[in-house]
Amino acid sequence: MTLLADRYRLEQPLGQGGMGVVYAARDTRLHDRPCAVKVLATPLDDLDARQRFAREIAIAAGLRSPYIVPVWDHGALPDGRPFVVMPLLEGESVGQVLEARCPLDPDRATRLLDGVLLGLAEAHACGVLHRDIKPDNIYLTRTILGQEHAVILDFGVARHENGDDAITASDMLVGTPTYMAPELFQGARPTERSDLYALGMVAYQVLAGRPPFSKRAPVPDEVAVLPPQQRLSWMKLHQPPAPIGTVSAALAEVVRRLLDPSPAQRFARAIDVLLALRGTPEGARALAPLASLVENAAPTVRMDPAALDDFTVPSVPDLPLPVEVGGPPPAAVPTPSAPPPTPPWPTPDRPLNLPDGGPATWLPWLVGGLVLLGTGALVGMLLR
Repeated sequence: MTLLADRYRLEQPLGQGGMGVVYAARDTRLHDRPCAVKVLATPLDDLDARQRFAREIAIAAGLRSPYIVPVWDHGALPDGRPFVVMPLLEGESVGQVLEARCPLDPDRATRLLDGVLLGLAEAHACGVLHRDIKPDNIYLTRTILGQEHAVILDFGVARHENGDDAITASDMLVGTPTYMAPELFQGARPTERSDLYALGMVAYQVLAGRPPFSKRAPVPDEVAVLPPQQRLSWMKLHQPPAPIGTVSAALAEVVRRLLDPSPAQRFARAIDVLLALRGTPEGARALAPLASLVENAAPTVRMDPAALDDFTVPSVPDLPLPVEVGGPPPAAVPTPSAPPPTPPWPTPDRPLNLPDGGPATWLPWLVGGLVLLGTGALVGMLLR
């Protein structure tokens, strides 16, 4: 069977997204370790898709949160199509969960939101905006102890906060309109608050069992004739969603503030939402203290947007070695010569030094030496 990059054995496709196809695979160099391989599926001459794919790899590889799917490897097929290797997650996406079981138990939903917020806090601390938070990009798996664990997927349209605008060169919105913040429809630059708005859309859906904005909701006649995206934008700005009646007032207020049409009225940072969740009855029951999570967190490193733009996937079947092969050997480090061994007996330049510490320390040594001398003298007399 042909191996991808002489290493990964593809088993079956798991799904297809906007840019790539994901396969279940095995790493033959690591005892057939299960993994997932995402291969770019767009035409080779689609330079924009290739750059997005490369940037997704660069961003995900720079994030260290356990709530963000990591990158294990990357490379390119012989025909030049890039691929990326990630862990093979066992579980289901939030989108799949909502289709089967909706709404979720408030405590379970709160734990789900907490995991996504911890992942976003790491990304935002590194200067990265996800820009496409939605149920299909949140995966629920379990730890070795059986605890449910939310992981953020797909950084394919992610950008550095100082990078590109929310509108592409072709004037197309980047992201999923249903979950996008209303200001992005008007051409505003994405911010941390727009990521949090998208999470507020997810929060409302998992807690209420329905989207906050319905296509069938009544709107003024002049709005009803607008294209779907403009009508949705108008609803987000002018029609607040109905209150969630199945949760505490405190948790409903957290969701309401996440969905505030004015960015200035929303939570500014993911860490603020994490704190607010712990102030709700659901959070007090379901969530660990934030201090313990912060103490165990890995250090974050802010990313350079220029470095993300310059990142490219190597167009070779395998990754290059991280060190140059065949170069001159490193210069030998001189090793100082060892000093000559010190004789155990006294010499003119090294008189006998008794150990410190008083008679209790050196008296046994003196007695032992006298006994040896006496024994040697007695043996000499017997041999005569």
